[in-house]
Parts: sequence; structure tokens; C-alpha cells
Amino acid sequence: MLVLVDSSCWVEALRPNGDAAVRSTVDTWLAEGSIAVCAPVFAEVLRGVRKPDVRRVRRTLESLHYLETHEADWRQVIRLSRALADVAQHVPLVDLVVAVVATGTEPSWPTATATSRRSPRSCRFA
Repeated sequence: MLVLVDSSCWVEALRPNGDAAVRSTVDTWLAEGSIAVCAPVFAEVLRGVRKPDVRRVRRTLESLHYLETHEADWRQVIRLSRALADVAQHVPLVDLVVAVVATGTEPSWPTATATSRRSPRSCRFA
């Protein structure tokens, strides 16, 4: 099973004083080859990483399973965004894209599980 690790969890795993349990879980999944990445997560992680770590983190992210964002995903993001707005819920677009990619709207995609919902210092893993 592939796990789509959200950028908030990457931040905890990469931060020198980040949550040890998050780091351990991410390290285990990396060793197992179980982590997938999508463009929004890739971009958010690289934007937030310290400059001296960019090359190393980029290599790590580039080595992961890559989940494409397809036209059908964008259509689903649009539907979800509108439905949420209709009930006064405003979710950041990037979060909706990641959620749609994680649920796999294309039947040929590997299974992906989102692992977000971060508390101030940790992530819950689904």
C-alpha cells in the first residue's frame, strides 16, 4: 500500500526538533518504499525546507512514487470546492487537490492514504 504523506507531516519529520514519532513513521515508510508524493506536496515541502537541505530533500522526494493530477481530479476538486463553499466551508485549494489525489479517482492508481490532520506538534497517521 502506498501512503501519500501530507506536507505538514513532512515538516514534522524534517524539522530538527520535530515530533520523533512522526519522523520514525516517515522513516519506516521511506525504508519500505511505501511513500507516494504528488505535485502540491512536493512544492509545499521544497518551499518550506531550509536552504542547506533542499538538494537532499529534493532527491528524496524525486525517488518516491509520483501520483499525477489528472483532469478528472481537477473536476472533482471543483465540485468539492463549490459544495463546501455552499455550506460556508472554505478549504484551501491545495488541500482539496491532495485529498482528491489521495483518494485516487483513477481506477489504475495505486492506493494512497492521506496522513494529515496535524496537531500543533504531530500528525495522526491513518
